[in-house]
Amino acid sequence: MQSKFAVLGFLAVLASSSTAFAANLDFSSAAFAAADGRSSFAYTASDGVTLTLIAGPQLQLARLQQDSVDGFGVSTLLDTSPDEIDGSETLTLSFSQGVNVSDVFINDLFNEGYLEQGTYSINGGQARSFSALQGQTTNGSNGALTLDLDTVVTSLTFSAPSAGLFRQNDFAVRGINYTVASAPATQVPELSGNAAPLALMLLIGCALVVNDRRVRQS
Repeated sequence: MQSKFAVLGFLAVLASSSTAFAANLDFSSAAFAAADGRSSFAYTASDGVTLTLIAGPQLQLARLQQDSVDGFGVSTLLDTSPDEIDGSETLTLSFSQGVNVSDVFINDLFNEGYLEQGTYSINGGQARSFSALQGQTTNGSNGALTLDLDTVVTSLTFSAPSAGLFRQNDFAVRGINYTVASAPATQVPELSGNAAPLALMLLIGCALVVNDRRVRQS
């Protein structure tokens, strides 16, 4: 009898762990094409989290620019790089609840004889910088960089610092990976391919316990 409860406890732990949601959002995909030319765009993922993308600054009529290769940039008045984030432009990702962002994928961040730079801030906090990889030249690369955050956030804001005379920092944000530790109380989690058999095993285990009690009582 005790061994059955031990098995059930183990199954319950496995089943509960399956409620963690993982999302991989590719901003270069057709799902985000409708954002092009808008000042903001809201996208609700299958886990129920709503991501709102916001172009700034609005005083310069900032608009989101979605590219099928590089993801999101921002365009403003008299912009020389409308498909990237540069100058005073900002791109903010705002989440409807806290999520653990594991990766941010950057494109068009090159070694141009100098290493282009960008910044991001978490929840409106201090700006943190990142730089192009040495091997990401304009010949034969896409200026790709992966930021490993592994941080719970409600918002991320990207910008490009001034690079000095005859230089320019610019880049695009291609996508993000994040997880939601648990579903909101009102949300029924979707069963993934791994979660479904675990749930079935848990139900079978409960049936065994009920049957064992009936046998003992008879």
